[in-house]
Amino acid sequence: MGKKEMIRDKEITKDKGIFSRGKLIVRNLLLLLCAAALVEICVFNFRSIQSLFYEEHSWEEYTVEYSGAKIYDGGMIKIKEDAAVISIQDIGIEVKNVRLDLELPDSIDLFYMESGVCYVDIFVCDEGNGNVLYSLVEGWPIQPENLTSQFKWMQTMGKTRRLDIQLELPAGRLLKVNGITLNAKKPLDFSIVRFVMIWLVLLLCYGLRRQSEWWKGDCKQITIGKKAVLGCIFLVFYGISLYLMISNPAVRNDDYNPYQELAWALDAGQASLLEQPPQELVNMENPYSFWEKYALDLVYKYDFAYYNGNYYVYHGILPCLLFYLPIYHLTGLNMPNSIPVFFCCLLFGIGLVLLARQIIIRYFPKTPFAMLVLLALTGLFSCQLPFFITQADSYILTLISAVALVVWGLYFWISAKRIEESGYSKGRIIAGSFCMALVAAVRPTLLLYSVLAFVIFGRAWLTDKEGYEKKDRITMMALFAAPYVAVAIPVMYYNAIRFGSPFEFGLKYNLTTFDIRHLRFSLDQIYYAVGEYLFHTPDFNYFFPFINTFETYTNRNAHSIIDIEGLFMPV
Repeated sequence: MGKKEMIRDKEITKDKGIFSRGKLIVRNLLLLLCAAALVEICVFNFRSIQSLFYEEHSWEEYTVEYSGAKIYDGGMIKIKEDAAVISIQDIGIEVKNVRLDLELPDSIDLFYMESGVCYVDIFVCDEGNGNVLYSLVEGWPIQPENLTSQFKWMQTMGKTRRLDIQLELPAGRLLKVNGITLNAKKPLDFSIVRFVMIWLVLLLCYGLRRQSEWWKGDCKQITIGKKAVLGCIFLVFYGISLYLMISNPAVRNDDYNPYQELAWALDAGQASLLEQPPQELVNMENPYSFWEKYALDLVYKYDFAYYNGNYYVYHGILPCLLFYLPIYHLTGLNMPNSIPVFFCCLLFGIGLVLLARQIIIRYFPKTPFAMLVLLALTGLFSCQLPFFITQADSYILTLISAVALVVWGLYFWISAKRIEESGYSKGRIIAGSFCMALVAAVRPTLLLYSVLAFVIFGRAWLTDKEGYEKKDRITMMALFAAPYVAVAIPVMYYNAIRFGSPFEFGLKYNLTTFDIRHLRFSLDQIYYAVGEYLFHTPDFNYFFPFINTFETYTNRNAHSIIDIEGLFMPV
């Protein structure tokens, strides 16, 4: 066989191998599509399959009575007080689910906050409890345009005699009941978005198998394929989080929004809030005593700073300047917390992956790309970002914006040292210091992370072991310090015009459950802080959002308090 024939045979064999590999990839992709479809139908639409065997009964078959509502022609109902009750009596069947088809004609639906939602409680009288009417369902949120929210499965005891459906809406609100169905058949709700997300998750699991190419390539060279993988991870993670935020009616926008009130004040040209404190608070000898204000039944702005007869926001000013003030100044509209929280969570996730890759390629260059994928997934989930996105409030915005700045600051600092050649990137040193310095305008306590600069640059600054002359070392330290000075000047000025001291951020004057002015630093509390921040596991439950938003503490040594549905009590 000649040389030309051998080359041709090798090329044919190579083409066949590529063709066979392409067929295998296509086959696997189709199998994963089928698996995603099965998961969507059999898992996420399990109730649709289950209800196929139900026998439906309309509320019109039974005796229906109303209370707490005024009935108009066409089925329109006006709430008289805070709730209306629809009582369905003489039922006589086992009720497995209820479909409540409502309309809220006077609601305004916004994608970023709870609106157009009716909360429902159901009281049942069944065979298992005699003639006693007991509560079976509490706080069922119904969003009329969300078909799935109209269905509620229940576990009654034997045949049901009576159902009382309590509709909780403010007095004067209108609603229309199009129908109430017992043992309703739930239509198949095949969500294309959810289906695509499931498929991408399955693709991710397929890519992480031990035989995958991800375990053969390193993290240094980020090809188009690797960028696509990381892009899919972000698409799935943030897509699902955003989907939960928008589609679930239980997601609320917190009424407590100090950043928005600060935006109103800054737009009016003042640092203090527009709302004036009550005269009773101004006249108090100690306005920071919670129990003195409680005894007087005084209405005041809780969790705001009070100083010299004015209210102030003790939260860092940066989120207000970046998000709330520009929108309000340009459009006159208020900014919901959900938008800046989502943006900062996305910024944090991108910075986290970039930081992890920089650490890998500098200190662990042989680490496979699959480990970067696992690190990204671990970091995104372990930082509770889905919870932050779906339960956005001002406290979370303060936290996630500060942490995002820290992550990006560390990324710029670590990537400042060139790998292939000697020297540091001056631009990255400045960018890292600027991000770290801005933390002072959000959450000043996180400035402690700036100490890591001595770990990253200390060898180059303080010694000549890296070959830098004294002049170069001074230049590097100056570049590092300049952003801190540039940020410190306006922040300290802002503190001074509010509280008379450039070093006072306002926390000392916060109107909370105790007088913070008397708190002192104590080494004893370090024990509790380490346990809380490093070893405290989340508290899960069975219902959305599956992670409790707060817990109850009763430890006096930790200066803690009991928080029960907004009521604070001493311990």
